[in-house]
Amino acid sequence: MKLEREIAQILNKYNEEAASNTPDFILASYLTDCLAAFDRAVKKRAEWYGRMDVPGQGTKIVKLDKTKFCPGCGSSDPVVGFPIADYNGPCEHPWHLA
Repeated sequence: MKLEREIAQILNKYNEEAASNTPDFILASYLTDCLAAFDRAVKKRAEWYGRMDVPGQGTKIVKLDKTKFCPGCGSSDPVVGFPIADYNGPCEHPWHLA
């Protein structure tokens, strides 16, 4: 995944892996897993409250459409509050990481 590679490069560039003596690619994987966990929590929160804060648009009432699939990765996880219909590239959505 491109994001994970770039995070690993930045960690390496600033020698941030040295304190824990953990390879940069392992730390990058951990950080992207944290993003995925946070995104799952945000989706669960939106599901619970029935609303989602959408960047630049404020709070929107949302209804999960479980019939949508991400065309980038084929995931059936709902993408709450984010349009995916026009997305044609490789999936780099952290919320699709398992």
